[in-house]
Amino acid sequence: MGAFEILDARIGAPTGPNAALYFTATGGDEDDRLLGARSTAASEVQIHETTNGKDGTVGMRQVEGLDLPAGGTLMLEPGGFHMMLIDVERLGPGDEVDVTLVWENGGEWTIPAEVVDPADILDE
Repeated sequence: MGAFEILDARIGAPTGPNAALYFTATGGDEDDRLLGARSTAASEVQIHETTNGKDGTVGMRQVEGLDLPAGGTLMLEPGGFHMMLIDVERLGPGDEVDVTLVWENGGEWTIPAEVVDPADILDE
């Protein structure tokens, strides 16, 4: 899969048992679909979408996968799609975590993700 790239992978330092992973993926020569992920730093990794309720509440729901069109961009960012590391180990800013992304066509890609202060992610 030519020119496929994962950029700016970062995890907000957890303040509880879970942490969010964000990154930007740029598509290669063919369409692909992000099916899931895993990491030794968490018991499970799920793909989530941020939801906004009619009453003003913000929540999340798990989704089965995310499409990455050929030559396109898939952004996982605060307030949108992201990956949740569930029951994450103790992590702090400056730590680095390997996350293996599972793609329908592109196979498995292990990427390093830097743990950053959550405020730094929201300021972007």
